[in-house]
Amino acid sequence: MTNRFSNLKATKKHKFISVEVEMCKLSTADVLEIQDQSKKLVENSTDKDNIDLMLSVIRKGVAEMKDMTDEELLSLPMEDLSALSAEIIKFSGLGKGQ
Repeated sequence: MTNRFSNLKATKKHKFISVEVEMCKLSTADVLEIQDQSKKLVENSTDKDNIDLMLSVIRKGVAEMKDMTDEELLSLPMEDLSALSAEIIKFSGLGKGQ
C-alpha cells in the first residue's frame, strides 16, 4: 500500500506564450537542489549556467516540458521562459523577502 501523500502535487494554471500550462509546486528536494545550484552560480556564474538553471526550474515545474531538450526549450522566446521560471519559483515559495 502506498502512502497517500507520496503523489500529492499542488498545481496552478499559467499562461505561457499563447497556451495554458499546468505548473507544479516544486518539491522540497527540488528546492534544495535549485538552491544548491544557485549558490554555486553566485561564486562562478556564466550566462550558460544561468540559462541551465532556468531550464532546470522549468523542467521540474512543468511536467509537460520535463522531457524537452535544451534545443527545443531554447527555441522558445527567452522573455517567456524567464517569466515562466520566475512564476514557478514564486509559486514554490522561493525568493520571498529578497
